[in-house]
Amino acid sequence: MAVRNGIDGPNKVILDARAQYIWRVQRYQAGVFLEVYNLTNHVNYGAPTGNRTSSNFMVPIVADDPLTAQIGFRLTF
Repeated sequence: MAVRNGIDGPNKVILDARAQYIWRVQRYQAGVFLEVYNLTNHVNYGAPTGNRTSSNFMVPIVADDPLTAQIGFRLTF
């Protein structure tokens, strides 16, 4: 028998950061930025398998993205 709200989902730890610097020259703006996702590099598992006939029942088999970063440049005129 299935129980409504019977399976607790996994806890998630998410910390993202962004640093940027902007130069203003007359009417132009130039900026550089760095964005970091999952700064703590904590493993965030997905919901466990709820199919009772599966060999992976109640085992999380999916994880969110690891630590990633991107750098960018913007010119506004």
